[in-house]
Amino acid sequence: MQNFLEYPCPNCSAELNFDPIVKDLKCNHCNSVIPIEKKLETIKEKDISGFLSTLVNPRKDIEIILYACSKCGKENEIKENTPSFECINCGNNVVNSTAFQLQPINPSGLIPFSISKNEIQALFQNWVNKGFWTSDDFRKISVLDNLRGIYVPFWTFDAQTETQWSGQAGEYYYKTETYTDSEGNSKEEKVQHTRWHYRSGHYSKFFNDILICGSDEISHSEVSKIFPFNLDELVPFDYKYLTGWESDTYSPEIKKCYDLSKSIINEKIYRECGNLCKIDTYTDLSLVTAFENESYKHILLPVWICTYVYKNKKYNFSINGQNGKIDGNKPISSTKVGLVILLVVVLLVAILFLL
Repeated sequence: MQNFLEYPCPNCSAELNFDPIVKDLKCNHCNSVIPIEKKLETIKEKDISGFLSTLVNPRKDIEIILYACSKCGKENEIKENTPSFECINCGNNVVNSTAFQLQPINPSGLIPFSISKNEIQALFQNWVNKGFWTSDDFRKISVLDNLRGIYVPFWTFDAQTETQWSGQAGEYYYKTETYTDSEGNSKEEKVQHTRWHYRSGHYSKFFNDILICGSDEISHSEVSKIFPFNLDELVPFDYKYLTGWESDTYSPEIKKCYDLSKSIINEKIYRECGNLCKIDTYTDLSLVTAFENESYKHILLPVWICTYVYKNKKYNFSINGQNGKIDGNKPISSTKVGLVILLVVVLLVAILFLL
């Protein structure tokens, strides 16, 4: 049984949306602001065993369900794991709370949007103006019609790590050596050599909130370019923050997220142990790492996503919905590239002529 949530304005019955400026629900019609009750509960990490247990119970196939709009009566077909949507006829905002309940793990917290749609165009213009190679025509386009504000699913992983390391530490020393140059003259130079020492030790480190994207729509490598998110601003999960916004449930490929977190942690440990091992350099570094007291939490984070077509080519950019950090690809001006190449050729010809 699906549980659809709607939040009508108590003053005029129009729909309420979460507004990133006032940080509460706001009526689209009469501009009334309805406060969201701020929960005092602490968002706690959960033991990793709960996460790992879901790996042996994959999520069932997703079904299509019907929602009859309470405003206009239009029937909407949606996927049962769609957490929030608009009526295709009248745009009425609806939250499908059952979407999260279908999952073994529910979100424990989220960071509300702080960047509004009206602020995006200015951020976009500032971003495109920083690139010399960007096409001048492209700087003038508006992206507001193609923007989507989405609460993206993320995981955080914590772990206490204990690492035994060993390797060869390289210490540089120099010897003066004699050589004969191309003209037959005997000359001296200092040549670097390396003296190797066996070293070993123990490295202990607690890793907190290793953040991994759990979405099918946007990859971790893409969204990591708009990190960081300030996780101190997490609030306990509340469906009211979703109204008027898109949101998504996590990908069933959660083991990949867990493995990626382990990989990120191991890379950081390797760099730190390398620094401990080396004198001037190091080689043959060997690590044995134990993970203890592992924990996790599932959260939703705010991301603006835009896909646009410029001269028959598709471009994408994303914006951190908390702090406005932006990343994406931009069209390069072929005219500017051609002029730079021409200038380089002219300079080379002039240098050759002078020589």
